[in-house]
Amino acid sequence: MPLVPVHAGLPACATAVPASPYMAAASNAAEVIPGQTSGVIEASAQIVRKLDHDEVMRTWNPPLDDLVPARWRPGESSPVSLVLPRRRMVTWRGPMKRLRERLGSIMFGLFGACVVASTFAARTATAEEHAAPAVGGAKGHLDAAARAAHAQRWDEALAQYKAAQTASPSLAAATGLAESYDALRQNVEAYNAFREVLTAYGPKLSRKEAAAVAARIAALERVTGALALRVSTAGAMVTVDGAAVGTSPLSAPVRVSTGLHRVRATKPGFEDAEALPTVSGGQSADVDLTLKEMVRTGHVDVRVRAPEKTAGAPVVVIVDGTERGPVPWSGELEAGPHDVYARSARIASPHQTINVIRGQTISLAVELTAIESAMSVATADRLGHISVDGKLVGEGAFEGRLPIGQHVVHITRPGYESLDRTVVLRDGESYSETFTLSPIGHEARETPSRAFEGIIGGVMLAGAFQVNGLNGDFSEPCSFASSPSPASCSAGSPMGGALMGYVGYMASPVGVDVLFGGQLDTTTASFTTSGASPTTESFTVPRMGGFIAPRARISGETSAFRFSFAAGVGLAVRAVSLSSHGVSGLFGSDPSGVYVAPAVTFEGSVHFRASQTVAVGLGLMYWAESAGDGVTLKSGSVLTAPAVVLSAAQATVLPFVGLEFGP
Repeated sequence: MPLVPVHAGLPACATAVPASPYMAAASNAAEVIPGQTSGVIEASAQIVRKLDHDEVMRTWNPPLDDLVPARWRPGESSPVSLVLPRRRMVTWRGPMKRLRERLGSIMFGLFGACVVASTFAARTATAEEHAAPAVGGAKGHLDAAARAAHAQRWDEALAQYKAAQTASPSLAAATGLAESYDALRQNVEAYNAFREVLTAYGPKLSRKEAAAVAARIAALERVTGALALRVSTAGAMVTVDGAAVGTSPLSAPVRVSTGLHRVRATKPGFEDAEALPTVSGGQSADVDLTLKEMVRTGHVDVRVRAPEKTAGAPVVVIVDGTERGPVPWSGELEAGPHDVYARSARIASPHQTINVIRGQTISLAVELTAIESAMSVATADRLGHISVDGKLVGEGAFEGRLPIGQHVVHITRPGYESLDRTVVLRDGESYSETFTLSPIGHEARETPSRAFEGIIGGVMLAGAFQVNGLNGDFSEPCSFASSPSPASCSAGSPMGGALMGYVGYMASPVGVDVLFGGQLDTTTASFTTSGASPTTESFTVPRMGGFIAPRARISGETSAFRFSFAAGVGLAVRAVSLSSHGVSGLFGSDPSGVYVAPAVTFEGSVHFRASQTVAVGLGLMYWAESAGDGVTLKSGSVLTAPAVVLSAAQATVLPFVGLEFGP
């Protein structure tokens, strides 16, 4: 076992001079602590070493450099304590009389100087010892480690030696680490630490120091074991009992404690390899770890359940939209879900979702059926027998799905010419057609159906009938602000007409358009004063304005009719007059006012097809607007203050007739 480190600052006289009652008497009860020295004391120590060398060599064989001072307290027997290999402590009590005779008067002077210097160093070190351990350098950690080791506080000593080795690697710190691990019975760590001392600081060790370290290593080898780890793949991380020991290939066996261990090798892209070797003391166990490349795919086999249905046509397997090859097909797919089906030009299997698992095989049998498309065939009046490929499928109309390819449509009706049509259905396309049969003796005429899509428009002439009155002062209860107060009043509901139009776009069955138009309506109002001589005055309330509203439209149709419904929100601008001259009051000197009103509108209509692009329509529109606070006017000779002619909601019904243009 290596020696406990000796610090250069130890007072030389306490290291080499034998015990002496003179030294004890002169010490003034001071304790000699490592850490202080002087040139005089060091020179004295060298002289004493030289003089005493022969006596020491006769008493103990190891070199003088192996001697390690023990802590000496005044008043004790003051032996010179030496730490020998394997921590054996021996005490040498030299023949004090013979030594005193050799030194004579020279020694008295040297002893006095040594005692004075030792006393000074002891007092300084005592103050440091009561303070916190030195920090900020390797020497401070070494001093603290030495004190902890002397007190056998090995955990604390280990921490301080580690700090010293980190701050400044040295033989003293490395040796202290090994001693601390050994004292704590951490055999593997102690073995590695002693090996580090021998490897890193071998040239600095004496022959016997090196031999002591080697002997301790050999002893630790007998209570530990080794793992010779071999990994099949380079670059794998190797762990022993969860602790990383390096990357393969490892340069040397791994020292471990005796017993069972868990060894694992891991590398991205490979499956983990693990072993559970048992190691005996002084033995080495060979461990081989084989890493297998991780499988990322699964195997898939696709076959046709009834091969005769292929009729010799090439059928291919499609995976996730990509052709993989003809059936039967086998291949590797990445782990996870995949969409698989098979098809040819006329037959196909349903889509299936499979979940591929790494390293496993999936066998898939697909059922092939004919690829179909939609067909819709009808007569204009929904009368007649419809057959497809010689099979009766409907009366007046047929809708269904048939295999893609060529089909023959045959339509018959008593008293009418029969009709035959060859239809080709294509994958992903639908077919729709309407036919008109001709009476016997006339050339058969076909009216193919047309797509109801494109720009639409129309014009309408409408009557206008307000359904809720004017909602002004002339309506009951006659809330006029004039004086005298009225005895009675009345107001009718406006009636008139409107000219309207719309333009938009239709993509059957929905579309959008913009409604616009102008409207003129009128009504009457009267006012009768109260009192002994009541006076009645009548007025005409003409109104004229325009409106606009964007709308959404939905339509449906037969061969001869189209039904439509539209709704939207819009805006109306109206001019109103209170006149005693009829409708012309809007353009004369009678008072008038203007209001702007938000509105909603609804329309239902039916159109009779006159040609492929023109239809006559009948319908009913509802228009409701809000005049808000209304229009206030003053007219005539009886009213003494302005009156609210109309206000609030104004709801109008407009039946209309019109023409529609478009598809």
